[in-house]
Amino acid sequence: MEVILEFAKEYYLVFTIISVILVLALIGYLVEKNVSKDVKIKGKKENAVNVSTEEQVDSI
Repeated sequence: MEVILEFAKEYYLVFTIISVILVLALIGYLVEKNVSKDVKIKGKKENAVNVSTEEQVDSI
């Protein structure tokens, strides 16, 4: 156990940098996941608007 603690003391900066990179990657993944959902919802709304506009043109 002492060997592990000594290793962690010696390379604490490396552990900190790796932890920060992993946290930023997680945040980026979550943001990308939420943005892709918004795009799909907007795409469905645009199709619905186009269909209703075409129906109005056909009825005239």
